Amino acid sequence: MNRQHFRLIPVAAGLAVIAVVAAPASPAVASPPPVSCQGPTCGLLLYQQIRITGDTGGPVSPSPLTVPPPPCWYIPDAPDTSAVAMAEFQFGQDPDAVDGVTSPPSHPDVGILNAEILKYANAHIDTKANKLVFDGPPDAGQWFALAGYASYGPAAADCMASAPLNVFYVFVLPGQAPPPPPVPVPGINIAEYVANHQTVPVPHLRLSPQNKGYVNLATYLWARWAKSVVTNTMTRYVTAGTLGQERVTVTSVPLKFVINVTGPGTAYTSCTLTPDTAGYTGSHVAFGHPPNTTPGTSPDCGVLWTAPSKGSSISVTITWRHAAGRLADQRRDHDPGQRDPERERRLTGPASLAARAQVPRVMNRADRAGGA
Repeated sequence: MNRQHFRLIPVAAGLAVIAVVAAPASPAVASPPPVSCQGPTCGLLLYQQIRITGDTGGPVSPSPLTVPPPPCWYIPDAPDTSAVAMAEFQFGQDPDAVDGVTSPPSHPDVGILNAEILKYANAHIDTKANKLVFDGPPDAGQWFALAGYASYGPAAADCMASAPLNVFYVFVLPGQAPPPPPVPVPGINIAEYVANHQTVPVPHLRLSPQNKGYVNLATYLWARWAKSVVTNTMTRYVTAGTLGQERVTVTSVPLKFVINVTGPGTAYTSCTLTPDTAGYTGSHVAFGHPPNTTPGTSPDCGVLWTAPSKGSSISVTITWRHAAGRLADQRRDHDPGQRDPERERRLTGPASLAARAQVPRVMNRADRAGGA
């Protein structure tokens, strides 16, 4: 078993096509461009191995994720992925000629890998007959091997060549993920992936008056959304990601309350992001109990209609700020807004999803007085 032919993926071929070429000897060139992907469709197998827990599984950020690939990582060792195929590849032609079979192995990792291949294939070598013998059903699972992007040049080859053979090839049992690559994925890259999979709450809107509006009279607005399954609050979402021994958390807090109006009206956004006792954000006045205002008085959070209309609407977007920190640090109630460079790292951009409330008809006040 050797690594004369590393698996190097040409960038132009994309993630789906794998070429087997000799390890490059030329000077290193620019690393491959980041891979753009989104949510569970992210095409880089390594990132799909990140175990994500906490506030996840709901609506996620609509923004695509930029994933920088590492110099090397594990992929299935096609075509020899099964335990039997790997054993036949290693010992099938002339077992006695294989390093470590009839004499001590040249390196400890050679002996370890040979033993693992035979163990998972449930086989042994009959040295007298120079034959590979299968003793029973093989273990379920598949062999993985290190691979890398060709454009990394020697960096990819070094990442693979530095691994002992029993690390270069690993057998992965059903339901398990292959190990992380020899060159660790930077925690910030894991955090970006976790942030892309963090639930983004969808606000639910309530207006007063509901389903209608009046010219020059205030329409008040409130919003609420699902609480975090981790913190049981509406103001702090926490999602953790684990890849091998690396563990990071992404904490998100609501950052901004944005109102957009479709129709003749002006939005006012002195809104609060702190929920009241009923669980509503938005207007500071008690939910469902707006004050009796005089014509022309604007709401603190809502819309003042300026002309009659039909088919108007109000949409609200709550933007969330992501920040990442080490999992152990989350035992201290750390606010991402503190910007502690030793423990926190601001992630790319806020995330948001919008909700819309229809206002089928905006009427003059005279229509209101007439009961229209």
